[in-house]
Amino acid sequence: GATVDFTPVTFEIEDNRAEIAGLVATAKAVEYTGRPIDPASTIEINSAEGDVVDVKADREIKDAGTYNVTATVTRPGFKKTTVSTEVVVAPKAITATVANATKVYGDADPTFTATAEGLVAGDELAYTFTRAEGEDAGKYAINATATNANYAVTVVPGELTITKKAINVTMADKAMTYGDALPEFTSDAPAGVTITPTVAEKPNAGTVAITATAESANYDVTVVPGTLTVAKKAITITAQNEFQVQGRGEIAEYKAAKVEGLVEGDEITNIVVGFKGTYADVEGTFAT
Repeated sequence: GATVDFTPVTFEIEDNRAEIAGLVATAKAVEYTGRPIDPASTIEINSAEGDVVDVKADREIKDAGTYNVTATVTRPGFKKTTVSTEVVVAPKAITATVANATKVYGDADPTFTATAEGLVAGDELAYTFTRAEGEDAGKYAINATATNANYAVTVVPGELTITKKAINVTMADKAMTYGDALPEFTSDAPAGVTITPTVAEKPNAGTVAITATAESANYDVTVVPGTLTVAKKAITITAQNEFQVQGRGEIAEYKAAKVEGLVEGDEITNIVVGFKGTYADVEGTFAT
């Protein structure tokens, strides 16, 4: 039989239909949702030729931003016509709230945290925290910046509370002699603590608690009392010399004794001055 060779022939069919005239594309702004967006769903087409049948975009979009999109417009009786427009995906508006935190005076700041409402599952915000300056006990605002290109974040500040540090302050033991000026009272209080001792100005002999009040902006102070030991004061009582003529018997009234060393304002009563021994009808010197 005969062999027949076929040569493929390519035909180009030229679309001589007219393009759709007067196309105007307007894109509606959409908000980021975390899901792919068909830009065609956001584009409105107006045509001088009347309603269009179909609009197809050249790509999908997702993240927030401004996109140049080319749409292919179809209408019966007309050639497929393209038109370009900008489609805006707006960042999603959400709120992030900074958590309140506490620490004790002198400690390092805790790790600050925040919680965002409205995040798409799987998305995260990058936080940078700052706070009002200060280390004294009190309250300080905690602020933050929260970044993710797909979100417009409103940050609600939190508050850092610095509490006073609880400490014990021990008063040192002291000693003195009754009637002397009070010693200088000392303690192991750190800087920033004002100690005011509360001890009587002229304590009696014996032991007395050294108490004190404490004031501090940064410490909650418990004062541990010390002990003040007050020693008795040594004084001298001297009987006055007396003179009596031999043979006249016992002296009716002795001179008052002389007291040396008494603290101002004190007195000793009931000092009895008398003759120790038996009178003799002889000359001599006798102790009183």
